[in-house]
Amino acid sequence: ALIDESLDAVVGAGVLEPSDVHTLMYNDDFAVEHTDPIMNSVVILNGKLDKDVRKTVVHAVNKGYIIDKELGGIEKPVSQLFPESAPFCDVYLTPKADYDYEKAKSLNCNSECTADGTEDDDGGILGMSS
Repeated sequence: ALIDESLDAVVGAGVLEPSDVHTLMYNDDFAVEHTDPIMNSVVILNGKLDKDVRKTVVHAVNKGYIIDKELGGIEKPVSQLFPESAPFCDVYLTPKADYDYEKAKSLNCNSECTADGTEDDDGGILGMSS
């Protein structure tokens, strides 16, 4: 509808597929504008889970890959519940638990590795494959 000019504007999140927004960003016939984030999308893990299991899951999730493949590459990875644009939330929190597949494998070694530290026959992280 935007391309054939039967629609003048699209406003709001989720109206267009991320790949369509990405395509329109590089089309000189359109102006794509984004506001500062007003919320983050997060996964919250049960606090009763073992600390190493939580760390393993956090390190095993490649946010950049998900953003590129599912969100058209137009978002940025976050590591906190509230966006930096929210009042009192523009602080740098440490430590950051970024994607690190090797660290995730080593944290998960207690359940997935043999006594000598090598991977067992399944060889993945919590059923994931590399």
